[in-house]
Amino acid sequence: MAKNYSGYSVSTRTTPQGKTAYLLRGAKGTGSIKLTDWMEEKELRGFITKNTNLTTSEVDALFKQGNIRAQELDKAIGVSAIPTTPTTTPAQATPITTEQYQMTQEEMMGGAAGQAAYTARIAALRAGTVTTPTATTPTATTTTVSATDTGDPTLNAILASVNKLLSDAEAQGKKINPNADLETLAKAALDEAIATVDPYYASQVKSIRADLEQGITSLAKEYELAKEEKAAQYRQSLGIQQETEAGKGTIFSGGRIQRERELGASAARSFESLATQTAEAARAAGQTTEKTIGSLGLTGYQMPTIGQYGVGPTSQLAPTTRTLWTPEGGIIGSLERERDVIREQTRRELLAKKQEESLWL
Repeated sequence: MAKNYSGYSVSTRTTPQGKTAYLLRGAKGTGSIKLTDWMEEKELRGFITKNTNLTTSEVDALFKQGNIRAQELDKAIGVSAIPTTPTTTPAQATPITTEQYQMTQEEMMGGAAGQAAYTARIAALRAGTVTTPTATTPTATTTTVSATDTGDPTLNAILASVNKLLSDAEAQGKKINPNADLETLAKAALDEAIATVDPYYASQVKSIRADLEQGITSLAKEYELAKEEKAAQYRQSLGIQQETEAGKGTIFSGGRIQRERELGASAARSFESLATQTAEAARAAGQTTEKTIGSLGLTGYQMPTIGQYGVGPTSQLAPTTRTLWTPEGGIIGSLERERDVIREQTRRELLAKKQEESLWL
């Protein structure tokens, strides 16, 4: 290989099994050529042994702590080592590298704060200075995310996915577009996802709330009819009772008063039972709706009150009022959670598409 290439570089990534994979490139002219596919350490050792004059022990010496070093490969094969002394240049004159665009583990796991930190870091890179390596001989750039096990399977999968994305892009000769504005892309993807997903769920919330309002209104009307029917029955029973007492000449007796009170107590229990059943039906419907569309979906809704009869000391009906049900508040509905999941999935898909269109040169 030493006769054909002026330098060598090694890219690394982590396989789904947690092993390190290597990609070997040879520098030629102003670019580089991929010399191998991604392979594990044993395969790379065999490739170098087969294609160079190095002995097995000399190839073994190239690997330290499981990671081959490109400069030592250059030296062992017989070409000059590639200098990697960093120089500082204005960020406006030097494109931001792929590695600098990658989110750190802390940024990935930091939620909104992590995203803000990432945005601030990229802005600082654009406004200040960045450290970039210069070389007398062009060489390939290693663009891999840390292979360290985070202890979080989900985050490990994300890191592996980013590694593959960068490696595939590198293999295709793609480069980061220095003018790509990730913050603008992210906001545009979110806005478009909201505009795409939210109207459907807003219409569902409106329909479910309308069903509740109509159901409660019908329930209240049915209650009023039943209540007035019971009231009429009580008045009739009371009138018959008083006529009977008068016919017996007991209208002024203590027994008559006791019998009227018993009749009134029975009627009061009947009124209370009817009102309770109605309120329970309204509560069940209201709670089901609130758990579905959430408390925000019921903002401004006034649950109607119903009139209820009691029986006073003189056996006359005593009207009162009763609220059927009041929303609990602070409930995140199942429809809201579903909307948020679909919105996030849509946002990710749109962002990936926008990044593919704008991020790479």
